[in-house]
Formats: sequence, C-alpha cells, structure tokens
Amino acid sequence: MQLTITEIFCNQSSGPTPDDFFMFIQADGLPPTRYPPIGFKFGQSGHPVQLPETPTSPTNGIVVNFEYGVCATAFDRDFKVVTGILNDNDFLFSFSVASNSGSGGQTTPTNHNGSSYTIKWQITS
Repeated sequence: MQLTITEIFCNQSSGPTPDDFFMFIQADGLPPTRYPPIGFKFGQSGHPVQLPETPTSPTNGIVVNFEYGVCATAFDRDFKVVTGILNDNDFLFSFSVASNSGSGGQTTPTNHNGSSYTIKWQITS
C-alpha cells in the first residue's frame, strides 16, 4: 500500500512566529525517515507546509510505502545554543494510519502549546 500525505495546513503555529517544522515518519515499525531530510519547512499560521513535488502522482506530497501502518510525529525545531530537557524541540502533533483506514482522510490534532495542524492523506493499493 501507499500513503500520500497530500496537505499539512498550519491552522495555528505553536508561538507568535512560524514553526520550524520537521517530521519523523515510521512505516511498519521500520526505522523512521525525516521530512525534510535536512533542515525544516515553515509552519506559518494560515498557510500550508511546503510538501515535496511527486512527479509520478497527480498530487504533491509525502509518499510512504507500507503494509500495516504508518506513524508520523512533527516537531518545531528550536535553535538554541545549549540544548537540554527544558529547551529541546517542541512537539507539534502525531497521527497514525492503519492499513484498514480506508482510502483517505484528514485529522486536525491540537496541542498544549497552541499548535493546530490539519493533515490530509490518501491511501492507494
């Protein structure tokens, strides 16, 4: 099966400035992959997060092959000189999709720090 995350829309960033968005995606319990591979994308209130172009698909997005399920967790990257338990990257959201989740959907997780993102996806065989 193939999961395509077609949109990640930032309803509200976790603070007054845009989130420095990055995400770990794990399929079927295998080692996670990172999006973007290096750096971050802006998660600005009222705007979509930039997703990669997928020339083999009618929609742009993050494409993940899986058999059983996919978990994704997003963070706001903190640029601090000293990292520690009190100032590491901030959790934004987490969501999962199982092989029996149907052909697509969306979710809007919110967070204790005020962040809110809407994630849309499609599943194909």
